[in-house]
Amino acid sequence: MANFEASRLKVARSRTHLWALVEAIRAYQLRAPFHIEVEIDNGKKFWVVKVREEVPLEFSAILGDSIHNLRAALDLLASIFLKVHYASRIRRPSAALRCTPGHPKVSSPGCRGRIQ
Repeated sequence: MANFEASRLKVARSRTHLWALVEAIRAYQLRAPFHIEVEIDNGKKFWVVKVREEVPLEFSAILGDSIHNLRAALDLLASIFLKVHYASRIRRPSAALRCTPGHPKVSSPGCRGRIQ
């Protein structure tokens, strides 16, 4: 059975980032960073948002960290899938193949001076 623990850790870390973002947004909202005013001009109502504090740039960084961790979890899952699925189909060169004349590694230590 494949070990998906690394992917689970990345997803858990992503969740941690999302909760940090939720807490940061709540703290931002508690500071009342904006309010809505109704203005009347020539008998027409206009709803105007007055911003006291801009949205912090750290929000995008926290969200980016969360997304990055989710992407890394998918990468790890894909790697595990490929290793499990294709493990039986991958051929490794045998010592005899590495020691055949004309092979670039004929003089490699694995040949021990013999050429087959």
